[in-house]
Amino acid sequence: MKSLIVLFFLLFIPLTVRAEDEPNHRYDVEGYLLDADRQPLPETGISISSGNQILGSTRSDSDGYYFLRLHLHNSSIGRRLVLTTAESSGTITMTANSADAGTRRRHFANIIDGKLVEGELEGLRSPRWMYYTGAALLLVLIAVVANTVKRRRKRHRRQLQNKAHGKRHGKRRQRRKR
Repeated sequence: MKSLIVLFFLLFIPLTVRAEDEPNHRYDVEGYLLDADRQPLPETGISISSGNQILGSTRSDSDGYYFLRLHLHNSSIGRRLVLTTAESSGTITMTANSADAGTRRRHFANIIDGKLVEGELEGLRSPRWMYYTGAALLLVLIAVVANTVKRRRKRHRRQLQNKAHGKRHGKRRQRRKR
């Protein structure tokens, strides 16, 4: 019987294994894939390679945003990385301070009208997940405030009831003493 339960968990319960690299081994490459009019290119595949080795690949979201976390060491600083889409490619160079192991290592690489543009782009919408996160936090805040108001009203009603109850009993006590 125990073996059936174990087998059930192994076969039917999805396991998520996530490797966490140390900060100085992570190199995040992110940006937007846009057309000539700066409109997003959703669901566009992008890969990053070095030499003949593909280091990572992903697809852009509906806003044209992509994010890749690469596993690169300090020895990779200065390494040339090739970003490739079906329509274009461009080369970036890994940059980082080898003495600073705690700072997030990020490289903004955008492809606009088939040309590589490095750096953060201004005036673009935030990735969609940021809106969902903000909405979820707003709902939690509303729920907390509503719960606090509800508790305060309930406490206020109890206080009023206790005062009214105390006045009634106080009059009875005074009558008995006479």
